[in-house]
Amino acid sequence: MSMVEFASVVETRLPFLDNELVDLLLAAPPELKLSETIQTHILRHRMPAFLNVLNANTGTRLGASHLARTIGRTKLKVFAKFT
Repeated sequence: MSMVEFASVVETRLPFLDNELVDLLLAAPPELKLSETIQTHILRHRMPAFLNVLNANTGTRLGASHLARTIGRTKLKVFAKFT
């Protein structure tokens, strides 16, 4: 599909060029920005089914505990050696 046709079907949005959104996110406390807290909150309210999708890097769901992420990463490393 050409870019012209694509542009006629899909609206291109650039949320990171929204100054109000960027200011709001930068004003958030660092502990919210370092973890999955914001993403988990948005998905829980807008698309809860996406919370059950496994993260390919950790092998766990979004918002999983530190212990679950550690176990998931270990499983991924062990199974990667067998394949």
